[in-house]
Order: sequence, then structure tokens, then C-alpha cells
Amino acid sequence: MNATNAFDPSVGVEWISDANEMLEHGVVKTPTVMVDGRVKFEGRVPSIHEITRWIQEGILTEADV
Repeated sequence: MNATNAFDPSVGVEWISDANEMLEHGVVKTPTVMVDGRVKFEGRVPSIHEITRWIQEGILTEADV
């Protein structure tokens, strides 16, 4: 289960490990959280509680997820 499923079960999570694809998105640190092709967070794995809080606080808005 991922944190976004608590809000909308249709939200998907994708794992990208291809270095060229990451560079195309401007990713320089891993892991990275991207929403709709935009880098939101880099450098560590956020917890489900953090992601849930970000959604509730509007850091990740409905338009993002």
C-alpha cells in the first residue's frame, strides 16, 4: 500500500531506475518523489505518514496526485 491510496485508490506509483530517464526529468538525487512529471522531493524515502501529511497540508494537492 502507498500513502496516496488512503486518498484515492486509483493513484499509481511508478519506479524508474533508468539513469537516462531520470536525467530527462532533472533528477540528480535518489530517491525522488515526482508528481505528474514534476520533482517534489529528493534525497530520501519519505514515510507514509509524511506523504499523508503533505497531502493533507496541500503540499501534494489533488491536482498533483
